[in-house]
Amino acid sequence: MKTVKSLVITTSTRILFFPKTNSSLGILSGALWEHSVECGLAAQCVARKIRYSDPEEAFVGGVLHDIGKLVILLKLPDQYREIEKISKSEGANELDLESQLLGFDHTMIGEKLMKKWRMPSNLKDCVRLHHGFRDVNADGSLTPIVVYGNCLSHAYSVHAEIKQMNHMTDMDCLVERLHLTEAQIAAVQKEVSENFQKVNLFD
Repeated sequence: MKTVKSLVITTSTRILFFPKTNSSLGILSGALWEHSVECGLAAQCVARKIRYSDPEEAFVGGVLHDIGKLVILLKLPDQYREIEKISKSEGANELDLESQLLGFDHTMIGEKLMKKWRMPSNLKDCVRLHHGFRDVNADGSLTPIVVYGNCLSHAYSVHAEIKQMNHMTDMDCLVERLHLTEAQIAAVQKEVSENFQKVNLFD
């Protein structure tokens, strides 16, 4: 039932990433979808390695973590493109750029959407705190798992960029938080690298 639930949520979410009424956003929304699935797969892998109680939930958390970015893309496409352009050319923090140019950021929008959809609190936290995971103190929290999955996506995606390696600075903190052994880290890296080659299976 947990697997079915995660598939239903994932399938329903995918529809949002590819609106038929605005095909001009297809490349941007496609890239965002690919990253979301990669994050979900990586988070699920990590969850299994550390024996988290619900790896399927970790997958859903990964898929949903950047849902606020999708809202910005669909509602404010020009501003989204500008933020992406500045971030890539100058290496600026997207969260800061969103706050400066929009007056809010994608974590705030994502949190509102999670509340509207009446999602469980742990999934809300993944959306709200994936850029502020150091504020999550409770052991066994889903958020650090999803954040680690996010870092793995940026590092090992087939479309990974050099600038995205700055996400690796969080790795040591996350490894310590999740109590990952060297063997587990190596196994996770190998598995996610293989899984990322199959992301298009979700299309």
